[in-house]
Amino acid sequence: VADPQLHTFCTPGLLSEIEARAADPGVSGLLLDILRMQADLQATESRAFRTVAALKRYHDILVERHQAQCDAWEHGRLPLPAAPVPSGIVYTEPGATVITYLDTAEKLREHGRQQRNCVGTLLVHVASGNLPIYAVHSGFAEPHSLALKRFGDTWIIREIRGPANRPADKRVTAAVTRWLRQEAP
Repeated sequence: VADPQLHTFCTPGLLSEIEARAADPGVSGLLLDILRMQADLQATESRAFRTVAALKRYHDILVERHQAQCDAWEHGRLPLPAAPVPSGIVYTEPGATVITYLDTAEKLREHGRQQRNCVGTLLVHVASGNLPIYAVHSGFAEPHSLALKRFGDTWIIREIRGPANRPADKRVTAAVTRWLRQEAP
């Protein structure tokens, strides 16, 4: 267990058991899964485990909580977080670009279907606030998908793609960059 983030879960007993199971790569996968699900669920609890069995039980609990939360987002019982950067319109030489935050599971799925990309499968990341997704429409290029990421106290472009994950039109990227400079906190 080389990752320092994983050390908080490990007691000497668990480390000994992991060492004895050196051929079982599944334990490190469980630890990484737990970190990911805790981030998605915004869980702040910290636990140290004495055995692999205890680790697996906690993993199963998180899987159930994670699935319940995903189901709630999926069916609209839990709202997605507010847009970290407000939707907006950017006026540039080729024409206007409209940038719209995808604020429901239905909008994410539909945009992903229309764009033929994976946006519709990223609900849990959007819902956790870690990956805001926007639809970008302009009169001079095909629609694009935009994902932002936090950088210090502001938001920056994580990825911007055209339909079927084609590279972004440079004019669309320029318009999005201008919007972020104007609107991002």
